[in-house]
Amino acid sequence: MTPRPLQPLHRLVLLGAVLMCSATLVVAQSGRPAEPLPTEQMRALAMVYDLLKTSLAEPTGGDKLLIGAIRGMVREADPEGGEYFTEEEFKAFRSGAQGGPAGIGVEVARRGYQTVVMPIAGQPADVAGVKAGDVLLAIDGKALGELNLRDVVGMLRGPVGSKLRLRLLREFAPQPVELEIERQIVTRRTWSLTRPEPGVAVLAVPVFSDGLLDELGRRLGEQWVQQPWRGLVLDLRGNTGGVVQQAIGLAALFLPERAMVAKISGRTEQANQTFLAVPSDYRTGGGWKDPLKPLPPALREGPMVVLVDGGTAAGAEIVTAALKDHRRAAVVGRTTFGRGSIQTITPLQGLGAVKFTSGHWESPSGVRIHAVGVQPDEAIAPGQPAAHELAAAIVVLKKRL
Repeated sequence: MTPRPLQPLHRLVLLGAVLMCSATLVVAQSGRPAEPLPTEQMRALAMVYDLLKTSLAEPTGGDKLLIGAIRGMVREADPEGGEYFTEEEFKAFRSGAQGGPAGIGVEVARRGYQTVVMPIAGQPADVAGVKAGDVLLAIDGKALGELNLRDVVGMLRGPVGSKLRLRLLREFAPQPVELEIERQIVTRRTWSLTRPEPGVAVLAVPVFSDGLLDELGRRLGEQWVQQPWRGLVLDLRGNTGGVVQQAIGLAALFLPERAMVAKISGRTEQANQTFLAVPSDYRTGGGWKDPLKPLPPALREGPMVVLVDGGTAAGAEIVTAALKDHRRAAVVGRTTFGRGSIQTITPLQGLGAVKFTSGHWESPSGVRIHAVGVQPDEAIAPGQPAAHELAAAIVVLKKRL
């Protein structure tokens, strides 16, 4: 078969000029001067567009080709967080209309092009045996490939009582793990304070939910008055994050005033931020009073240990890194998950939206958390029962009393 001759160059250059103008308008929305786009690559894009539009075996609309080009550009540049939404997809995303009302209780994240999971303690995935850091290969026999996280979340959700099968790749496992899990309405446990031994308290915080600081400010003081403790284990195992201000406030509860809690580093001025142990950095609303102020100094300054595992992520890693860097607490357990990227969603004025990584969390000493995690001071081997992990943390705490 004789190859079809390429279209006249002037047509390709004209298409490239149109693409360049459209892209420049989008770039200009950021408030920075628009940079010239690479002419040769834009010509290549125009030529591939024209070739596929006219010669692909299955006819494909030009809008689909260009949307695919945008998706590929975003995903290639930012494989862990990049995603393009069409206007319809963006509306569905904002409304939360994806999947169904029930799930299995996992959070998903990107490691390159792989989807990794973090089970929520006590929820169906955790009960079925899903482990933090498992790589999700397939759902109900459908390989995930390079599906975006939004599509993966939609596949995980469904009607209450419906079942799905997960195919997981697990470190050190000789072959993929297959699990059948029933979808349920997912709930998160609230914080709790227990006293396993005289003089020792364990504060377990499984999620940083709205109102956490208000409750801690009120009820921790009551517990302290009833029976003070000499040392505290802060249990952040399985805590996958939540409201950032609540995490900053929890760290501030145990740090000197104005100590650095964390910082965000990025390429733009807006992306670079520093968070201190001051009420203004963990305030969550107008007319707000600092709930931590009434707590007695002895409660806030006593010996501490932070207990973590591979499911400790995001805001929980911020707290752990801050207390470790300031030598305020010993960290016991396993290396944390390493989820420390900041995702920004920018609407494109009626043309959809783009989600991308705009910055990364760093500890007070400047160590990046993302994909690295927080290393424990006292490591616990994987596979130990939860009670054994807690007992090990208490042993370390007693050495600090």
